[in-house]
Amino acid sequence: MELKRDQDLLGQLADGGTDLGAAGTATLGFLAAAYATLAGVPAPKPYVCVLHPYQILDLVDIFTPLVSTATYPTGSGGGLEDDILRNYMVGRLFGVDIIEEGNIGTTNGDGGMFSRGEGGGIILATAKDWGVETQRDASLRADEVNVVGEWGVGEYLASYIVELSINCTAPA
Repeated sequence: MELKRDQDLLGQLADGGTDLGAAGTATLGFLAAAYATLAGVPAPKPYVCVLHPYQILDLVDIFTPLVSTATYPTGSGGGLEDDILRNYMVGRLFGVDIIEEGNIGTTNGDGGMFSRGEGGGIILATAKDWGVETQRDASLRADEVNVVGEWGVGEYLASYIVELSINCTAPA
């Protein structure tokens, strides 16, 4: 159920009003352009960016050469680069939370940035919270366990979503 709901929400990123990247490698420029696009609408803040781990690797590769090998072991740098190397997590760039999401398809790499929260770009409406129902199946001499829930997803405004079609190939 969690996977299905996650895929439904991720599918909304492809409905963005703007598509950036054109299958290029993830760069800070693409993220800055997505931020500028949302701020220029203006879409309500805060914004969030959802990327596949392969796309985040491209961002990590940007920062890795910036860290001095002399200061990294001592931890004296204390900046974004050190945090990326210690935790393999980008965290925040341009004031935008970067979320790692392995359920993004690797063939088209459709991550995205969107306005979140009330009045944001993507809507999740839960009609019925998940519940577990058991059902007896005498022919199997077992009980089936069914997880049941109802939800719907949609976009509030396509201009509040920026699709990031950036390269999503596995590391070699």
